[in-house]
Order: sequence, then structure tokens, then C-alpha cells
Amino acid sequence: MLWKLKKYRTIEQTKIKCRNKYNFDFFLMIKISLIGSSIRPELWLSLNDNLSKNKVSYELVFVGPFKPNFNLPQNIKHIEYFSKPSQCVEKGIMNSDGDYIMIIADDVYFEDP
Repeated sequence: MLWKLKKYRTIEQTKIKCRNKYNFDFFLMIKISLIGSSIRPELWLSLNDNLSKNKVSYELVFVGPFKPNFNLPQNIKHIEYFSKPSQCVEKGIMNSDGDYIMIIADDVYFEDP
């Protein structure tokens, strides 16, 4: 589920607002922040490769206690934070840049329908 940052408008509501037709140019202009608490940095690059096949601009924000032992691409942020998963997600939302947010797990995999 995607939430509009600050207004919490979903993609479905946005599609309705765009005169009830899919305005794909609109979706290419937005930036989506995928935010998650994580203790497994080794999974981040495979998730980034999985997401790089789409045309929508996105960023991955992972919050957790373990630093990655590799260089992060520009669209991945890590925030070192020692707390519960829900508080880590809140910290990630505060430090995200996207127009929409989606809360994910670090082992998620996205497929085309």
C-alpha cells in the first residue's frame, strides 16, 4: 500500500483525481520512498536490482543497527538507529524524500502481474 506523504492519498485516489484514466506521465514524475527497518544489509542490493526494472523514480530507506559493509548506490539510504522496528520506520519516514511512501520488509520481492 502506498501513502501520500503528509496527505496520505493513495495511488488509487490519485488515479481517480486524474479524470478517471491512468495518466502514466504523472507516475513517471513522482518519487516513491520504500522504507523499512532492517537487520540484514546483504539483501538491500538484490531488492534494488529487483526494483530497477521499473520506470518510476524511487529511493530505499533502511533503518537499523547494522551498517552495510559495501558502498550504497545513490538511491539507497541507511540510518543507523537502535530501536524497535516501528520506531525505525518512523525515523525512515522523517528522512525520506519521496512524494509517496511504502513500508516494506528487507526481504520483499516485487513481481510484474
